[in-house]
Amino acid sequence: MHMRPMLFERQIWNSHITIRAYSFFFALGVLAAALIFIIIANRRNLPAAKVFKFFIAVAMLFIVGARIMNVLTNWKFYAYDMSKAFQMKAAGFSLMGGIIAASIGGLLMSRKMNLPPWEMADISVLPLGMGIALMRMGCFLNGCCFGKQTEMAWGVSFPRESPAFRYYCKPQEIKELKDLFVMMGSPTVHPTQIYEMAAAVICTALAISIFRKSFGKGHAFLVFIITFSAARLLNGELRAMPSTFGVGDLFYRGLYIIIIVVSTEVILYKRREHKKWSR
Repeated sequence: MHMRPMLFERQIWNSHITIRAYSFFFALGVLAAALIFIIIANRRNLPAAKVFKFFIAVAMLFIVGARIMNVLTNWKFYAYDMSKAFQMKAAGFSLMGGIIAASIGGLLMSRKMNLPPWEMADISVLPLGMGIALMRMGCFLNGCCFGKQTEMAWGVSFPRESPAFRYYCKPQEIKELKDLFVMMGSPTVHPTQIYEMAAAVICTALAISIFRKSFGKGHAFLVFIITFSAARLLNGELRAMPSTFGVGDLFYRGLYIIIIVVSTEVILYKRREHKKWSR
């Protein structure tokens, strides 16, 4: 069993204190991203006050974009009670919605704040990658964002009452099951949370190597977006879609392909422009 949704739970005096894994790693990911971003920007002699304001604004765009994407793709969940879309909880977010909103908004905002747009994008690679990795660890411990059934040796089984167990073992089926192992937990599934965590780390490392080789400003960020979108495209084929998912399976596939094509075209355009001005 690989799930620990509650990291800390204690009764202290008259108060019941709980720390949930997903909320903890979500907050840790945001704080780690902020700290790394500010440190790197400071080393590149960018104005600290502007950088801090920029990060706060981009972080807000990320959260808003992630929630909007989640509402649009899981409209069945929100249809009967739209107030859920405005709940201040560390849940109900779609990662790519946040990345798209933060990327577009960040590039526009940096110009308005007289900050170098593509340099700010490159600086965001390490904070973004590490933030995603930490958040996916929270997903794994929480038992959400799980994969399809598998017989692979590294497949994982989540305990009773986990999202995976409820997804694969319907109440009526549970009554009829006689297999003790199945009664104790979900079928073995792909640990898609771990796959994505590993992808975030690998894509970040690749992008940083591009950054250090000075291929040009913006290349590291675009390489991260391309490779991570490709990883998400592959991982999506192994992930179990939630029952509240209100759009077709082709939605995210199409979105990732569009992001890959557009980002690749931007890299090619930047290289053409660089050659033109270097003549």
